[in-house]
Amino acid sequence: MIQIQEAVVNLVVAGVVGVITYAAQRVGSYFNAKGIDKKLNSKRASIDIAVNAVEQIAKNEGIDNKFEEAKDQAIEILRANGLKISEVELNAMIEDSVAAMKNGYVAGLNKNEMGVA
Repeated sequence: MIQIQEAVVNLVVAGVVGVITYAAQRVGSYFNAKGIDKKLNSKRASIDIAVNAVEQIAKNEGIDNKFEEAKDQAIEILRANGLKISEVELNAMIEDSVAAMKNGYVAGLNKNEMGVA
């Protein structure tokens, strides 16, 4: 009878430890994801600013290569904010920002979401 009780107690303890471990991993993942999301949104906002600035400058002045100018501006803004980005990620985010701008999006909001008809 004592052996059965010890086995049940060991099983319960193992189960509790397993649940605590799982919960700790999930909480860690959640906080990690929140930090990554914040950095990604900061990068996206910085790149949107650069793309919009280059677009405005291009309306008044001739810019030979708007993409390269947007890259230079974005890198400058990102460095000023202490954010690092890879070349591939930068290129993709600039293309995404340009596509969003062409589709009528401004900083992730379309006209209908801003209350404009």
